[in-house]
Amino acid sequence: MGTDPFEEFEFKPLTEGLGFHQTKNQNPVVPPPAAKAPAPTSNNLNSRGIGFSEEETVNPLKSPLPRRELKNPGVSAADMSALTTPSASAVDDILNTLHQNRKMEIEMDRRHRQELRNPKKTETWKPSAPKFSPMLLDGMLITAASLLCMIIMLIITRVDLIANLTKPDSEGFVYMATAALFAGVTFIYVVVHRAFLGFTPGEWAYDLRLGKPEEQNQGLFALKVVGRQVVLTVTGLFLLPLIGLVMGKDVAGALSGTQLMRKP
Repeated sequence: MGTDPFEEFEFKPLTEGLGFHQTKNQNPVVPPPAAKAPAPTSNNLNSRGIGFSEEETVNPLKSPLPRRELKNPGVSAADMSALTTPSASAVDDILNTLHQNRKMEIEMDRRHRQELRNPKKTETWKPSAPKFSPMLLDGMLITAASLLCMIIMLIITRVDLIANLTKPDSEGFVYMATAALFAGVTFIYVVVHRAFLGFTPGEWAYDLRLGKPEEQNQGLFALKVVGRQVVLTVTGLFLLPLIGLVMGKDVAGALSGTQLMRKP
């Protein structure tokens, strides 16, 4: 038989000891024996300041000695007391604040009692002529309310207002309806405010009112307010106020029995 070419082939791993081949026994390296230090004796321990005796053995049942508290040598006892106790000035400020608050409470209580004892001063009202500024403010509010009502009416009826105003009918009912809407809004605005409050927003802004406050509680006051506004509406809303503004006298009040009043 011939020789096998793979007979002397041997698989060798990259590292040794994986079992693919037998490694040769190598003599283990034995480290040299370390020099043994001599056992410490009692004389050597005593010379180093370390001594063992029966008294120095640790007793687990014996309480430990009290430990000394660590203190900062840079902080003195006076500084520590200053840090822990509040300063006298701070205490004085707190006491002064409390005293002032107490005085204010006493003063407010005294004023409140004095106001309760003293009767309220009755307001004095004097007759007044119509003023231009209150009429202007009320006119602006009435115009805004009239436009709002007209917009709502046009949305509901779907009427072309511009076409009706540019091409009215022969009788002119469009203009009459517009004037009636403005007069109705004015009537409701003035009567409601004066009957329930005694003044309109424009009159309230300039310290004016219709009649005295004690007259407002009377049953006929609302009827007088309605009668005054009827007279103003029949005369054109602007005629009597303009005459009273020029003459310095409330002409509508003289006719209806309800006079415009103002604070002195």
